[in-house]
Amino acid sequence: MEEKRIDPRLSTPEDMQEGMRDAQLCFKINHTMPYTQEYDGYVKELFRSGFGEGSMVLPGLSAVRAREVKIGSNVLIMNNCWIGAGATILPGVTVGENSVVGAASVVTKDIPDNCIAVGSPAKVIRNL
Repeated sequence: MEEKRIDPRLSTPEDMQEGMRDAQLCFKINHTMPYTQEYDGYVKELFRSGFGEGSMVLPGLSAVRAREVKIGSNVLIMNNCWIGAGATILPGVTVGENSVVGAASVVTKDIPDNCIAVGSPAKVIRNL
């Protein structure tokens, strides 16, 4: 997986347009009743073809460059956490509430609440 660095100072007009699109779709997702066709349509529009069958994200969503995010099948996203760019979370793994997963980390085991985990495999480096 290729690592990408995002520098807002170098954004093209197309990048800015895409960012506004993502922000507006996240707003719609966060203000629409979950488990409805309208909600599912906004989520699929945000993530485009990178959203797996049987997956669900719940409100409280924000995303940067969502077109580059890939969410596998049967994934549930509802934790209040931050997942860094290029991170991989393996099947069956849970990231705890209020936790941070560093960019390019590979999470192979559950991450507890309120901590920062980084590396490959990801290890807790600090409690919050």
